[in-house]
Amino acid sequence: MGKVFPIIKRLGERLFLEIKKQTNRFWDCWETKSWLVNFSLSSLLLLLYYLGFLGSIRENSGSIITYAAALLTLNGVFLTLLVTLKGSPIFERLKKVFPVLHAYLYDGLKKQVQACIYFILINLGIGIVGEISNPIIAFIGIIVWSYFLIHISLGALYSLRVVTNLAASDPEERKPMS
Repeated sequence: MGKVFPIIKRLGERLFLEIKKQTNRFWDCWETKSWLVNFSLSSLLLLLYYLGFLGSIRENSGSIITYAAALLTLNGVFLTLLVTLKGSPIFERLKKVFPVLHAYLYDGLKKQVQACIYFILINLGIGIVGEISNPIIAFIGIIVWSYFLIHISLGALYSLRVVTNLAASDPEERKPMS
Protein backbone atom coordinates (compact mmCIF):
# COMPACT_ATOMS: atom_id res chain seq x y z
CA MET A 1 0.00 0.00 0.00
CA GLY A 2 2.89 2.36 0.80
CA LYS A 3 4.36 1.87 -2.70
CA VAL A 4 1.12 2.68 -4.46
CA PHE A 5 0.75 6.27 -3.23
CA PRO A 6 4.06 7.56 -4.67
CA ILE A 7 3.12 6.03 -8.04
CA ILE A 8 -0.29 7.69 -7.95
CA LYS A 9 1.35 10.97 -6.92
CA ARG A 10 3.79 10.83 -9.88
CA LEU A 11 0.96 10.01 -12.28
CA GLY A 12 -1.06 12.90 -10.89
CA GLU A 13 1.86 15.29 -11.30
CA ARG A 14 2.44 14.15 -14.89
CA LEU A 15 -1.26 14.49 -15.66
CA PHE A 16 -1.33 17.96 -14.11
CA LEU A 17 1.70 19.05 -16.18
CA GLU A 18 0.14 17.65 -19.37
CA ILE A 19 -3.16 19.43 -18.69
CA LYS A 20 -1.27 22.66 -18.02
CA LYS A 21 0.70 22.24 -21.27
CA GLN A 22 -2.45 21.60 -23.31
CA THR A 23 -4.24 24.52 -21.64
CA ASN A 24 -1.34 26.84 -22.51
CA ARG A 25 -1.37 25.52 -26.08
CA PHE A 26 -5.12 26.21 -26.32
CA TRP A 27 -4.74 29.78 -25.07
CA ASP A 28 -1.78 30.39 -27.39
CA CYS A 29 -3.96 29.24 -30.28
CA TRP A 30 -6.86 31.38 -29.08
CA GLU A 31 -4.62 34.42 -28.79
CA THR A 32 -3.38 34.12 -32.38
CA LYS A 33 -6.45 32.63 -34.08
CA SER A 34 -9.38 33.46 -31.83
CA TRP A 35 -11.81 33.66 -34.74
CA LEU A 36 -10.99 30.06 -35.74
CA VAL A 37 -11.33 28.71 -32.20
CA ASN A 38 -14.56 30.66 -31.69
CA PHE A 39 -15.98 29.48 -34.99
CA SER A 40 -15.06 25.84 -34.27
CA LEU A 41 -16.62 25.86 -30.82
CA SER A 42 -19.68 27.78 -32.00
CA SER A 43 -20.15 25.16 -34.73
CA LEU A 44 -20.21 22.53 -31.99
CA LEU A 45 -22.75 24.62 -30.09
CA LEU A 46 -24.79 24.96 -33.27
CA LEU A 47 -24.73 21.19 -33.77
CA LEU A 48 -25.92 20.64 -30.19
CA TYR A 49 -28.73 23.13 -30.77
CA TYR A 50 -29.96 21.42 -33.93
CA LEU A 51 -29.71 17.98 -32.31
CA GLY A 52 -32.05 19.25 -29.58
CA PHE A 53 -29.59 19.22 -26.66
CA LEU A 54 -29.92 22.97 -26.03
CA GLY A 55 -33.13 24.63 -24.96
CA SER A 56 -34.81 27.45 -26.76
CA ILE A 57 -32.61 30.51 -27.05
CA ARG A 58 -35.64 32.81 -27.00
CA GLU A 59 -36.93 31.34 -23.71
CA ASN A 60 -33.54 31.73 -22.05
CA SER A 61 -32.66 35.17 -23.39
CA GLY A 62 -33.11 36.83 -19.98
CA SER A 63 -30.63 34.47 -18.34
CA ILE A 64 -28.24 34.85 -21.25
CA ILE A 65 -28.39 38.65 -21.00
CA THR A 66 -27.67 38.38 -17.26
CA TYR A 67 -24.63 36.21 -18.05
CA ALA A 68 -23.38 38.71 -20.65
CA ALA A 69 -23.94 41.60 -18.24
CA ALA A 70 -21.82 39.81 -15.62
CA LEU A 71 -19.02 39.35 -18.17
CA LEU A 72 -19.40 42.99 -19.18
CA THR A 73 -19.01 43.99 -15.54
CA LEU A 74 -15.93 41.78 -15.12
CA ASN A 75 -14.26 43.28 -18.18
CA GLY A 76 -15.27 46.76 -17.04
CA VAL A 77 -13.59 46.17 -13.68
CA PHE A 78 -10.41 44.96 -15.42
CA LEU A 79 -10.50 47.97 -17.74
CA THR A 80 -10.92 50.36 -14.80
CA LEU A 81 -8.08 48.64 -12.96
CA LEU A 82 -5.87 48.95 -16.02
CA VAL A 83 -6.59 52.67 -16.41
CA THR A 84 -6.05 53.25 -12.69
CA LEU A 85 -2.72 51.41 -12.61
CA LYS A 86 -1.32 52.94 -15.80
CA GLY A 87 1.07 55.24 -13.96
CA SER A 88 1.88 52.88 -11.09
CA PRO A 89 5.44 51.67 -10.38
CA ILE A 90 4.56 48.10 -11.40
CA PHE A 91 3.46 49.26 -14.86
CA GLU A 92 6.60 51.36 -15.18
CA ARG A 93 8.70 48.24 -14.53
CA LEU A 94 6.54 46.20 -16.88
CA LYS A 95 7.04 48.75 -19.68
CA LYS A 96 10.73 47.85 -19.71
CA VAL A 97 9.89 44.21 -20.44
CA PHE A 98 6.60 44.68 -22.34
CA PRO A 99 6.65 48.06 -24.10
CA VAL A 100 3.22 47.54 -25.68
CA LEU A 101 1.58 45.87 -22.67
CA HIS A 102 -0.83 48.63 -21.71
CA ALA A 103 -2.09 49.11 -25.28
CA TYR A 104 -2.40 45.34 -25.75
CA LEU A 105 -4.43 44.88 -22.56
CA TYR A 106 -6.51 47.99 -23.15
CA ASP A 107 -7.40 47.02 -26.74
CA GLY A 108 -8.23 43.45 -25.72
CA LEU A 109 -10.49 44.53 -22.88
CA LYS A 110 -12.13 47.20 -25.03
CA LYS A 111 -12.93 44.59 -27.69
CA GLN A 112 -14.38 42.29 -25.02
CA VAL A 113 -16.63 45.06 -23.70
CA GLN A 114 -17.80 45.77 -27.26
CA ALA A 115 -18.47 42.07 -27.91
CA CYS A 116 -20.53 41.83 -24.69
CA ILE A 117 -22.60 44.83 -25.73
CA TYR A 118 -23.16 43.35 -29.21
CA PHE A 119 -24.17 40.03 -27.65
CA ILE A 120 -26.66 41.75 -25.35
CA LEU A 121 -28.12 43.59 -28.35
CA ILE A 122 -28.38 40.32 -30.29
CA ASN A 123 -30.25 38.74 -27.38
CA LEU A 124 -32.56 41.72 -27.07
CA GLY A 125 -33.27 41.39 -30.78
CA ILE A 126 -34.03 37.69 -30.36
CA GLY A 127 -36.41 38.52 -27.52
CA ILE A 128 -38.18 41.26 -29.47
CA VAL A 129 -38.41 39.67 -32.92
CA GLY A 130 -40.98 36.94 -33.31
CA GLU A 131 -40.43 33.51 -34.79
CA ILE A 132 -38.39 33.61 -37.98
CA SER A 133 -39.98 31.41 -40.60
CA ASN A 134 -37.07 31.58 -43.06
CA PRO A 135 -34.68 28.78 -42.01
CA ILE A 136 -31.68 30.41 -43.70
CA ILE A 137 -32.08 33.64 -41.74
CA ALA A 138 -32.66 31.66 -38.53
CA PHE A 139 -29.53 29.60 -39.21
CA ILE A 140 -27.40 32.72 -39.78
CA GLY A 141 -28.81 34.26 -36.60
CA ILE A 142 -27.94 31.18 -34.56
CA ILE A 143 -24.42 31.14 -36.00
CA VAL A 144 -23.86 34.78 -35.03
CA TRP A 145 -25.42 34.22 -31.60
CA SER A 146 -23.32 31.12 -30.85
CA TYR A 147 -20.13 32.80 -32.13
CA PHE A 148 -20.60 35.76 -29.79
CA LEU A 149 -21.50 33.47 -26.86
CA ILE A 150 -18.25 31.55 -27.28
CA HIS A 151 -16.27 34.74 -27.99
CA ILE A 152 -17.36 36.58 -24.84
CA SER A 153 -17.01 33.47 -22.66
CA LEU A 154 -13.49 32.60 -23.80
CA GLY A 155 -12.55 36.28 -23.91
CA ALA A 156 -13.51 36.74 -20.27
CA LEU A 157 -11.56 33.63 -19.29
CA TYR A 158 -8.56 34.84 -21.28
CA SER A 159 -8.74 38.32 -19.71
CA LEU A 160 -8.91 36.73 -16.27
CA ARG A 161 -5.93 34.54 -17.15
CA VAL A 162 -3.83 37.47 -18.37
CA VAL A 163 -4.65 39.70 -15.40
CA THR A 164 -3.99 36.99 -12.83
CA ASN A 165 -0.77 35.93 -14.57
CA LEU A 166 0.42 39.54 -14.48
CA ALA A 167 -0.49 39.87 -10.82
CA ALA A 168 1.04 36.55 -9.78
CA SER A 169 4.38 36.60 -11.60
CA ASP A 170 7.54 38.54 -10.97
CA PRO A 171 8.13 41.23 -13.63
CA GLU A 172 11.88 40.60 -13.66
CA GLU A 173 11.40 36.94 -14.68
CA ARG A 174 9.26 37.59 -17.77
CA LYS A 175 10.45 37.22 -21.33
CA PRO A 176 10.34 40.43 -23.39
CA MET A 177 7.25 40.94 -25.54
CA SER A 178 7.87 41.24 -29.25
